[in-house]
Amino acid sequence: MIVGAGPAGLVAAAAATAEGLEVTVVDERLAAGGSVDGALGASARDPDAAWLMPPLGARDAANGRIERLRERATAATLLTDALVWGLFPGWTLAVTRGGRTRRIDAAQVILATGSYVARPPFIGHALTGVLTPLGLARALEEGRIAAGARVAVLGDDAFADEIAETLTERGAAPVALLAERPRPSPHPVLVLAAPSVARGGERLETLDLELVGGERATLDVEWLVIAGPRSVASELAHMAGCDHRFDGYEAGFRPVRGRDGATSVAGIFVAGSLAGAQGYDASERSGAVAGLAAAVRAGRAPAERLEALLADAPPASAPPPARIPLAYRAVDAASTDVACHCIGTTFADVAAVVKGGARSIDDVKRQAKAGMGPCQGRDCHRTVVRLLATVGDVDVATLRPMRTRPPVRPVTARAMFEEPDIEKHEVSA
Repeated sequence: MIVGAGPAGLVAAAAATAEGLEVTVVDERLAAGGSVDGALGASARDPDAAWLMPPLGARDAANGRIERLRERATAATLLTDALVWGLFPGWTLAVTRGGRTRRIDAAQVILATGSYVARPPFIGHALTGVLTPLGLARALEEGRIAAGARVAVLGDDAFADEIAETLTERGAAPVALLAERPRPSPHPVLVLAAPSVARGGERLETLDLELVGGERATLDVEWLVIAGPRSVASELAHMAGCDHRFDGYEAGFRPVRGRDGATSVAGIFVAGSLAGAQGYDASERSGAVAGLAAAVRAGRAPAERLEALLADAPPASAPPPARIPLAYRAVDAASTDVACHCIGTTFADVAAVVKGGARSIDDVKRQAKAGMGPCQGRDCHRTVVRLLATVGDVDVATLRPMRTRPPVRPVTARAMFEEPDIEKHEVSA
């Protein structure tokens, strides 16, 4: 079983089927293609849209590349528009598709679940009008962003340029790109010296900015799109019991893995963003390695081939120094701003339980309820880490991720429990 039909998942499927493994690939989108570095592939409702697919300004080429990957993986069974909401020992995956759940039993699982953009915790980040890329996709599809709407984009890389270009094509009026570092861009870039402050009543109206060089600016905007940072989507790896480590405020918790993508749990491999890959080439390579490693473990390929593939890898570059984004550097323990969107827990609520003795993310979850909502801490876990570090003087290297329980995303009780809606489908090695 492979969860995720992005570049890493599709290449893993091609590599595993080439060795004679029976492979099923599951993806929650309507079409294979997935995302790379947080960019959306096929939209939530239109499988042909692919309107935010990199590589950066070359969408036709990107879509052609994905099509070639699909062709390489045609020997695998592909289930799209299907949500994997549970991974249980054995390995059994709970997959909901079309309102029905099927249990899929697999000898091995490759997790290529990618990454997602979470809202960083600046003041006013919970106002209506502050969107992640997925929220932007749905707002555009539903026609909620009118022609001429004033929009700002927050992000430090060219993905922000892609979003601004998309907004321009859809008739909106991008006001500026907000970044922490200067960089070349076809759009005006305002370099921040402090986190943005979003203001408004029930919805966003203005952004107050402190810029490098001591300047200040106020932007009248209706929408703010967050293009980063991106967390790895490691919930299923948590559920499987894989060891994790905190890989910085931009990535969050990432599974500990070997060079072949093998995790601490036998039979569970990771590829793509979960394996530290960034961009198309690295994602495809990690997929090829994980697919071949699964074949070696199943006795279908010699270990020497895997060793040769690993030996042929480009030299590993030193990871960039861990960076704390502005929004996390400025987390205020006294603030009554929202830290957990789902529950409404504030920064002050979290800080209070840390001062009272909470020393782990699960301690905070039990006492302050942060992370108990339907997203299970996707948005707030890095804020909790920051407050544990600053208020509780906790070494972040000692922290473990919030416990993830099924379902990893909301599904209906009908889909989960009604006997007529449950099938069993076995996939052998």
